[in-house]
Amino acid sequence: MKITVGLVFAALVSLGQAQNDGSAPARCTSLRTRRNAATLSVQDWQNIANVVSRMSNDGWISRFGASHDRLFSRVHGNTCFFPFHRRYLVEYENIGRTYDPNFVLPYWDATQSARNPAADPLLNSNALGTNGQGAN
Repeated sequence: MKITVGLVFAALVSLGQAQNDGSAPARCTSLRTRRNAATLSVQDWQNIANVVSRMSNDGWISRFGASHDRLFSRVHGNTCFFPFHRRYLVEYENIGRTYDPNFVLPYWDATQSARNPAADPLLNSNALGTNGQGAN
């Protein structure tokens, strides 16, 4: 099992690595800064929704979901969880950047609304959606 997880992780990492002839270490060409999702403007959310919608229309969301499903039991509940998901999100973001070069996934600090999740400012129609009750 551990060997399988290691092989899966190594394969996933190798998918995104650039070729390097060994003459110099690869350098980052741009930094991506994850912003707190609670600080995003309505326009920021519209930009994210546009990219995700286009990714969905082209089948990327289904592909990512299917690959996560296939690997679920191998990468959850063990030490691969965080590195796998970090790489998974980078690959997701890389696909998103083919639609919009400024696409960066925000992070959600759930501790900000832990006492009253229903009041989280992200749970509105301008961001992630509402609570699904009534007209919401």
